[in-house]
Amino acid sequence: MFKGGLGFGGTCFPLDARAFKKSLNDVKLDSMMLDGIMQVNERQAKRSIGLLRYLPGKISVLGITYKENTNVVEESQALEIAKALSPYKELIIYDPKGMRNARKVLDAKYANSLEEAIKEAKVLFFAVEWPEFLSLKDEDFEGKIVIDPWRMFKGRKIKRYIPYGSIHHE
Repeated sequence: MFKGGLGFGGTCFPLDARAFKKSLNDVKLDSMMLDGIMQVNERQAKRSIGLLRYLPGKISVLGITYKENTNVVEESQALEIAKALSPYKELIIYDPKGMRNARKVLDAKYANSLEEAIKEAKVLFFAVEWPEFLSLKDEDFEGKIVIDPWRMFKGRKIKRYIPYGSIHHE
């Protein structure tokens, strides 16, 4: 299932998409739709970097794997965003399963818990839809800027809330 959010990554789909594009080009078929999908996916990461780079304070990147319920960080949008931001911003990384693999490729501060990651940051960037994140209460976000590409917290009473795919900020 596809749904709007930060973008796709991982070890299979991006590789398969590039292989499919090459196959289309080899037999001289139009790859315009696939090109568009890949461009939008890349643009989501750039959009996030642009937004996060200019927000004040420490940023907690919540989720570093390419999707929830895995420890895979290869071709993770969250990891690429964190790598791009690390020269400019102080980051705190938290992921329920992916921190061991992320430490191999990203030099950053890693929180020992979700609570620690939230407490230490001014900006909370929910890069992956981990079910654990849904247990957070509105008061956990007090004084924070919440960036939510997946709209996990849509409809909640969060003062400084920026969901993707929405013109109106709640």
